[in-house]
This record gives sequence, structure tokens and C-alpha cells, in this order.
Amino acid sequence: MDKEISFWVALSTHNKIGARTFAKLYKRFKTLEKVWKASRVDIVSCGIDKAQVDAVIEVVSNKDPDKEMSKVKKLGLDVLILPDPKYPKILKEVADPPGVLYVKGTIKPEDEASLAIVGSRKYSEYGRRVVEKIVFEISKSKLTIVSGLALGIDALAHEEALDNNLRTIAVLGCGLDQIYPVSNIRLADKILKSGGAIVSEFPVGMPALRYNFPIRNRIIAGLSLGTLVIEGAIESGSLITAQAAIEYNREVFAVPGSIFSEISQGPNI
Repeated sequence: MDKEISFWVALSTHNKIGARTFAKLYKRFKTLEKVWKASRVDIVSCGIDKAQVDAVIEVVSNKDPDKEMSKVKKLGLDVLILPDPKYPKILKEVADPPGVLYVKGTIKPEDEASLAIVGSRKYSEYGRRVVEKIVFEISKSKLTIVSGLALGIDALAHEEALDNNLRTIAVLGCGLDQIYPVSNIRLADKILKSGGAIVSEFPVGMPALRYNFPIRNRIIAGLSLGTLVIEGAIESGSLITAQAAIEYNREVFAVPGSIFSEISQGPNI
């Protein structure tokens, strides 16, 4: 399996090779090592478009899977790929699970019972109190809390999970060789020391680009039985996460707020 993982890792380094491309390559070749020996015609037969075919050929021509894997190992990361029995079953159920999931820390079977908590970066005192109250009540059922390590409600959700002895998983919009935002490095360390996990679909070296976060948000939803939105504007990442949860046929919950509050417009709709 380790050898096979290296080919998935190498392919993940190209930003045009995403979840759906991985799924089609795997369906066609069964093992991605065969991609390195495939002709262009064979790759085209997977049903991917020209840009993706070019991306695959570019990786095959320029990337050494062993070298890419060594970068991952130096950072002490685990890599879960779709065929791996350790890949989270709940995430594998969604329509577009990441082909590669980089993991720092530990994902456990009990994390299948999880709740995503997301919300505004600029939260109110009301939002803070809601997070504290809800996570305290959740602590009685031992759910895992999933969020995005972002400033605001996300960070509060992780903090409250730790304070209530709950497992928590943070999903990043960048490679795991870095923490974004930098101001949450200590929180990330606390998550790892508690036995939790930090995960990402993005390869080592990938910065926190704006368009990464909607992609990241679907993983937050996919790792969770339900998504709870606590404050968020109408056009916010929180609502993108909630929409992904709806598309995945997962539960969505929202905490209502003042009709005069801009950051309550998302939950209130």
C-alpha cells in the first residue's frame, strides 16, 4: 500500500487533479501506479477533459512519486487514499471524497459520530455564549467536533471541545506543512496534544489560497453527521459548508439570531 500511496501523493500535487479526476483514474486503472505506464489514449479513456489529461501527463513526466512521498514522511504526516480501509467511511460516502487525505494526528473510528460547527470570523458575544452552551451539552454524548481552525466561531468550537474533553478535528485549506491562520498555531498544537487531528486534501507546500476554502468546506461537511451554523453572513463559507451538507444528505442545524444582525442573516434564512 505504501508504494501505491506515493503515486496518489504525486498526482495530488497538481491543482487540476481533484477528487473527481482521482475517482475516474482509480475506476479505470484500479491502481494508480499503472498511470505512470499508461498512454495518453488510456488516460483519455478515463473520461476526464483535456486539461486534466494534460495535468496527469505533466505529473507523470515531471514528478518522482518516491521524492514526493519523502516530503510527506519528513513532516510525519499520514496519508489516507480512497482504497485504504482506514480512510474515514463517513467521508467516503459523499459524492466527491478527496482522493488523498493528509493527516497530522489521529482519526479514530469513533470520529464517525461527529458534528461540524462553523460560523462567522467576526462573532458576537451571543455567538460565543451559544458555542459554549452547545458544546457543553454535546460533551455528554461524546461527539467529535469538526471545524476549520479559522478565526472566530471555528476556533471557539475547537477550544470548547478541548475544554470539555471532546475529540476535535480541524480541516485546513492549505498543505499541512503550515497552519493557517498563523495565529492559531497554538490551538493546532493543543488539538494534536489532545489526540485529535488536523487534515487537508491539499499537498505539502500548497498555500492558503482563497479558492481552496470552498473545497475545504465540503470536507468539513463530509466528515460530519451534521453541520451546525452559528452566525454567518449570507455569502459566507459557513453557508457553503451547510449547502455541502445538504447535498450529502446530512443534517443541517442553524442557531437563529437577531433580525438586525448581519452575521445572523445566514442562519436566519
